[in-house]
Amino acid sequence: MNIDILSVFPEMFVGPFDHSIVRRAQENDLATVSIHNLRTFSNDRRGIVDDYQFGGGPGMVMKPDPIFEGVETILMDLSQIEMAKTRVILTSPQGNMLTQELVAEFAQQLHLIIICGHYEG
Repeated sequence: MNIDILSVFPEMFVGPFDHSIVRRAQENDLATVSIHNLRTFSNDRRGIVDDYQFGGGPGMVMKPDPIFEGVETILMDLSQIEMAKTRVILTSPQGNMLTQELVAEFAQQLHLIIICGHYEG
């Protein structure tokens, strides 16, 4: 299985994937994990990936352009067969809870693209 993770904070993923069962899976060629910094897909020279929201309320929202560019860049390298077995997952506090059943469904895929775009604070 190939796993690509798009994040504003890619350094947060290095430790867990270098010191866990995921590391052993990578060493045994059962999985590859690639971490991508969403800022590299920004068209802004400073790598800005968020902007003010419209419609009221405090806070910022993620710009869609860096997310789309990141996903499209990853998908460009896939064959038609790989694309058919690829799942793009957008993490969100409002989304479905990650359950064992959902993990089993994801495990059937050849490729996962996980978008970790939400942050607060």
